[in-house]
Amino acid sequence: MNKRKSLFEYCTANLEEDLNFKTIDELYDISLSEVEVNAAYENYLEDYERIENEFRKITKLDKLDVKFLFFATALQCLRQYLISNSKLRFDDAEKGDAFVKRIVPRQYQDILLQSVPYDATQKSEINKGINLGIAGNNHRVTTLGHDPLLGWIFGTLNIMTNTLTKNDIMLSSHIVNKHPTTGNPIYIGESIFIGEVLKSSYEIIMEDKKMLPVCILRQALHFGSDNFTKMGLPLPVLNTVAPDISKDLMKNFQIDFYSVTRGIALSSIINLLIANIHALYYDEEKYKKKEIYEVKTRKILLLSNTISSVSNIVYTSITKDFEKLDVGGILVTIYRLISDTKFINNIKKEFVENKINEELEKQLKELNLETEKLLDELNYSI
Repeated sequence: MNKRKSLFEYCTANLEEDLNFKTIDELYDISLSEVEVNAAYENYLEDYERIENEFRKITKLDKLDVKFLFFATALQCLRQYLISNSKLRFDDAEKGDAFVKRIVPRQYQDILLQSVPYDATQKSEINKGINLGIAGNNHRVTTLGHDPLLGWIFGTLNIMTNTLTKNDIMLSSHIVNKHPTTGNPIYIGESIFIGEVLKSSYEIIMEDKKMLPVCILRQALHFGSDNFTKMGLPLPVLNTVAPDISKDLMKNFQIDFYSVTRGIALSSIINLLIANIHALYYDEEKYKKKEIYEVKTRKILLLSNTISSVSNIVYTSITKDFEKLDVGGILVTIYRLISDTKFINNIKKEFVENKINEELEKQLKELNLETEKLLDELNYSI
């Protein structure tokens, strides 16, 4: 195997011949041959690979890291097994309201905890015999007031105007009539254009500007009570694009807004817990920079999330128990695959470039010293 040439050797390989030049400008007009350029490039690639291997060695998971990996994976798998999509829910919206009521000041209860109009499922006399497509078992899918995203707009406007708006291309809307005794809006009345809902909402807000925040708060409270019930709230966007699929996911597998966001939250909490505990073992003398050690932390989280998500998908596929499908955890895993891989690659790139720059600077210093020494011997000065 041929010995690698140093930077000085490349630059002074033909120096004896160059010294026959007549001027100092000609002396500095030294160029490398194609063979020497290719050899220098190969040396660069060798250096890059060597430093990459050094980075892998530094960020390789050791025994302590593997313990963290197993612990994190166990926590994620236990969470998926013990807390299925149907767990931690109220039986109905009334129990959800009772829960919310405990945290709402008494003076706001009458305003904020009435029935919302888009919960109406009974028909008024004008709609007898007409199939409106709204029933007790599907009204959370068919009305936009229950959509976790669009509900903040249409649900708020419906509350303000005592109307409901359907999840169809025409945004079909109905006036909701109140019960003669309780005053709750429960009867689906005549059909109106969505433009009338918008116009009425504007007029109400102009007349009483406090109505908008009150209705938004009422919408939030209704989301709060519905979110934790067994019927749940549909997945945003999917409910608008494919309401039938959204309905099947909610009815058959309890995959809804609550189960998905709960999975995201619990998975993220476990990741945060592991990351903070692992950070306590950072050794500044060994890793120099905290970002290098964080690569190991992210590897642990990425691997634990991937293992738990894959095992969850395999388990639910084999058992057909899709109530245990951890959609929220899978979304967190996908996010980590993107963000952690990007972070690790950026840190690796920075590590390799810094190492190469350090080595080049060292060689340049040596080159300057050797050049000065040689020129001094030849009675030249820089």
